[in-house]
Amino acid sequence: MNNDNLNDIFMCLLTMDIMTCTTVCKQWNMVISKSEIVWKSLFEIEFDDIIENDYINQFKKYYKLNSFLLDSGNKNINNCIKTDYISIEEANKIPEEISILTNLTSLSISGIQIKDFSEGICLLTNLKRLTINDTQITFLPELISQLTNLTMLD
Repeated sequence: MNNDNLNDIFMCLLTMDIMTCTTVCKQWNMVISKSEIVWKSLFEIEFDDIIENDYINQFKKYYKLNSFLLDSGNKNINNCIKTDYISIEEANKIPEEISILTNLTSLSISGIQIKDFSEGICLLTNLKRLTINDTQITFLPELISQLTNLTMLD
């Protein structure tokens, strides 16, 4: 079967089915890995935001952040992108992809078992309030100075 026909089929599948298809054979893996149109289709199904290009990498970022948000007791990424506040509790690591949540003005972090501060948080330029409780974070990186709208650090 030629690659165009495979792309047409893959565009009709859900994310988990696509992941399974990558393990079938080298040809399918190559077609899926290189097909922007398949990833664009998946991206539009899974996430509300439309990205203009680089769907494969954008899908990976959104998927990783979506999994993190759901695991840390938040709503899915489609809801979190539109909100201005989230709370992160009991996570092992805050992914750099958190910087996707550009509307956040308030972020609460508690019970985190990590010592390093995620640099992705430093890219949340609209953040006004950052609350850090009961964590093992011992220092804040210099990049925190990029949060020019930050008015409260608890």
